[in-house]
Amino acid sequence: MVGVFLGRVEADSSETDFYQMGIDAARENFKPKYSFALGAAMPNPIIYLAFNLISPVKIEERYNPILNAKNGKLFKRGYVIETKKLRLKESVTGSCYTIGVVGTYLIIALSNSGGIG
Repeated sequence: MVGVFLGRVEADSSETDFYQMGIDAARENFKPKYSFALGAAMPNPIIYLAFNLISPVKIEERYNPILNAKNGKLFKRGYVIETKKLRLKESVTGSCYTIGVVGTYLIIALSNSGGIG
């Protein structure tokens, strides 16, 4: 009550799910083209896992107030985990496209040339 009287009202964050906020922010900010391109260029799942382990997730500066809050670590954890999941999903999708295109080409090429051997 004293805080309200002095004009220093702080939002009640006890009901806020910071982890889910991080997931939602990651989904909103994710740009799939780089992960998709990686999967399309190198259809090897070991590369994606290594990329996810070594590649840091950068959180935009506009989220600094949330990160500096009491439960900011939960937000960061949700953001990082969801971003890595999205990266992996897009890399696998790009890989599937490459494998599909190359496989279709090989089937057509082999059927027109009479097969292997």
